[in-house]
Amino acid sequence: MGLDCYLTESFSFIYSAVLGGGLIEHELDHVLTGFSRCDPRPDTQEVEEWRWSEAGAVSALLEAEPATFSAWFAPAFERLISTWTPAGRGPSTIVCIEPR
Repeated sequence: MGLDCYLTESFSFIYSAVLGGGLIEHELDHVLTGFSRCDPRPDTQEVEEWRWSEAGAVSALLEAEPATFSAWFAPAFERLISTWTPAGRGPSTIVCIEPR
């Protein structure tokens, strides 16, 4: 994302998803968190789209339009938001999302 910040591994998880067309994902994913005061400058070869959203808005979009997100995003986001309370920040924390 073009950010220079210290990252901490928050957790790892394994998920499986049937994607259609005979494709199945079964992965071990690692979720890293970090803080930066800079705006992201993603490499357009790696990131198709991104935006800043409040956690509540992301939760609502996940419920209303789950296909908007990559298969791994929902389980990662749900776990992150349920456990992540850094320095007095709660569920309204601003998060960066990368829709599919």
